[in-house]
Parts: sequence; structure tokens; C-alpha cells
Amino acid sequence: PTHAQAGAREEVPAELAPEEAREWERWMVLYENEFGKPMHQLQREQQLAKLILLPAELRLEALRNSCGFNGKVKPAIYDPRPPAEAVRTFQPADQRQAAPLSLEEQEKLAEGFIE
Repeated sequence: PTHAQAGAREEVPAELAPEEAREWERWMVLYENEFGKPMHQLQREQQLAKLILLPAELRLEALRNSCGFNGKVKPAIYDPRPPAEAVRTFQPADQRQAAPLSLEEQEKLAEGFIE
């Protein structure tokens, strides 16, 4: 396995069902290969919180969409519901309130401008 694959396996969240965990791992590997580094820990926590708060029947679709759309891996979990039904979520991460990153912040993070 590549370094990215080995690192991703260590971080598969226990909160996910087995198939969701496999898709999460695939997303982490694709993300690292696309952007040249692992996803920032705070961003991973935020994306996991967002994923877990989705209805269970939408989680796999959200993960698969994040793994690639038009050949590009997405830096965030996207709620597959129409905007009127989708809800922006806030979830504590490590006992602190972590607001989801804006699209601009996610792009800067992916490009390495935020550490």
C-alpha cells in the first residue's frame, strides 16, 4: 500500500458503518493524492460531523460524491439534498464548537494556505 493508503486506514472513524468507512478511507486517499497532503485534522473532524448528521440513507451518496465529480475529488462532504432541504450543521469537535469551513476556506486549506 502507498503511504497515503496506510495513513488513511489509521483514521477510519468508528462511527461509520463498514461500507461508509470504506468510502471514507477512499475519500481520504483520493484527497491526499489530489492535494499532495492529508486533510487537516480539524477539517476531517468537521466533515465527519457533517456526514454523521446526514440521514443514514444519504451518507454513502454524500461520500461517493465527495470521492469525485467531473474527475475532481471534493474537499468537503456535500449534502445531496436540494438546498432548501439541506441544513448547515455545527457539531462540537474535541469539546469545542467547530463551525464548518466556508468554500473559500476549504479551497485555501486544500492549497496549503491554512495550517
